[in-house]
Amino acid sequence: MPVLESLQQGVIDWLKLAAGGLTDAQVIRSNQKGMRPPIPYLTVNIQTADQNRHIRDEAIRGEDGGAPTIKQRGHRRAVAAIQGFGALTHEWLSLAQATLGQPAIQTQLDLSGFSVFTNEPILDISTLVDTEIEGRYARDFTLNYLVETDPETQVEWLVGELDMTFIKFEGDPDPLIVSLTTE
Repeated sequence: MPVLESLQQGVIDWLKLAAGGLTDAQVIRSNQKGMRPPIPYLTVNIQTADQNRHIRDEAIRGEDGGAPTIKQRGHRRAVAAIQGFGALTHEWLSLAQATLGQPAIQTQLDLSGFSVFTNEPILDISTLVDTEIEGRYARDFTLNYLVETDPETQVEWLVGELDMTFIKFEGDPDPLIVSLTTE
């Protein structure tokens, strides 16, 4: 399953458990076509997926008796933007944060392959719908996860010599010329 879909499904599974056993109709992906489900419900939108948490990924080299292989591994960060429709969803968003330390929630997150934290408050974004104010709430959660490439990727090592010649000219605005040759 692609990373974005995997993150989204993992967040849906976590929210359903954290808020006390919500149904598939109560926690859905955002930006779907069709009729709105009955209130209350949550929508999940994964934003800014694949943010690199470190300047450089780690390259893992290994040999299994044949050609060398390499696996790229790096830590990533994404934001899960959760919106709640209906007054009850304020409580669901609160429970999502409050239950993060519970063993059942930690097990679910481990199975989904990411960790979750938030320092964000629950925002009240209630709005007028027809003639009534509809309670709407939003909260962002940060997801940390690990990405690894296929460990079977074959690598051909470049072996050769590099001959470099440096020539400096006086008064030239670009005084360094490098000549590279490989054999």
